[in-house]
Amino acid sequence: MKKNVCHISTVHPANDIRIYHKEVKSLAENGYKVYLIGNYNNKDIKNNIYFIPLPQIKNKFIRVFFKPFIALIKAIKTKSYIYHLHDPELLPIGIILKLMGKKVIFDSHELVYYQIYDKKWLKHHYIQNFFNLFYKKFEKLTVKFFDAIILAETGYTNYFYKNYPKYKNKFYILQNFPIIKKIEKSKPMKINFNKPILIYAGSLSHQRRIDIILKTVEKLDVGLILLGKWNDYNFQQYCYNLPGYKKVIIDKFTTPDEVYSYMKASDIGLVILSKSKNYTTSISTKIFEYMACEIPVVASNFELWKKTFQDRMFYVEPDNINELINIIQKILNNTKNFQNLLKNNKEYVIKNFSWETESKKLIQLYKKILN
Repeated sequence: MKKNVCHISTVHPANDIRIYHKEVKSLAENGYKVYLIGNYNNKDIKNNIYFIPLPQIKNKFIRVFFKPFIALIKAIKTKSYIYHLHDPELLPIGIILKLMGKKVIFDSHELVYYQIYDKKWLKHHYIQNFFNLFYKKFEKLTVKFFDAIILAETGYTNYFYKNYPKYKNKFYILQNFPIIKKIEKSKPMKINFNKPILIYAGSLSHQRRIDIILKTVEKLDVGLILLGKWNDYNFQQYCYNLPGYKKVIIDKFTTPDEVYSYMKASDIGLVILSKSKNYTTSISTKIFEYMACEIPVVASNFELWKKTFQDRMFYVEPDNINELINIIQKILNNTKNFQNLLKNNKEYVIKNFSWETESKKLIQLYKKILN
């Protein structure tokens, strides 16, 4: 019989794709009893997954410094053998769990050391520096004492291998590839709109250049679908007041299944991210999802992306609106010429970048830790 395991997140939404739909579901399907402590409204049990709710705390400083210890109390009660942490603010409780003799995994969704500088709520540079120093101290303890560090991108290895060469054996790459079977089951959404549709799916923020996208569609005869959560109220209001927002036909946060249906009903997928260190060292999951849904992809001209995908998609300077307009018009004027490219892209993703393959690595890691 498989042992109890516990996943914890104080930050991510209840139905987070990586945590819930990929990792937790994969473990439950392989016989593990999984406790999932996170942002839920009520206790629930579904398919061998036990959902344990945490209080909703809006103040970010209180959330960072107090919510993890509420999660710790609940986590200890599960009497699990492995504790799988998904947020950097959980590192202190991971140290406590290790001192209690537990097996602990940290899942690095982002390159946190660089991501801190993208946090708008850390308004001053000296505050960002303080949090970076604070995080770095715990990161060193994490690498030294935890049983495994999961990296969501191959691009993160340069940072971790350089800073922690003695602990290379603790790093495991588990990439955030799409669940192909979900994409295959999804049907195109029926949308009552007779013009080309552009789509962006993901967090809605300035770092993800939503304002640039809106200023672009303002000058095009298209509709825009935005699928995600706005992470800053002031930026959200700014975008609502842009003339280009009138071109938005759908703006909501929805399920993965519906996201894929909207992708299949769209003409172009957009991934226009800023040139921050956190983004340039990773590959957006949306690129794989757009390709698997057989739509053209317009993305930031990051060297890593160009090296990985070459001529499979179209590249732009993230803040160059005119360049973005020209590329979108080029694609829309030549859609018939890209049909073979789109089919090849789908086959390329299915063969090389599926969660179905990655999930086997997760199961193997759990077996290794428990043995």
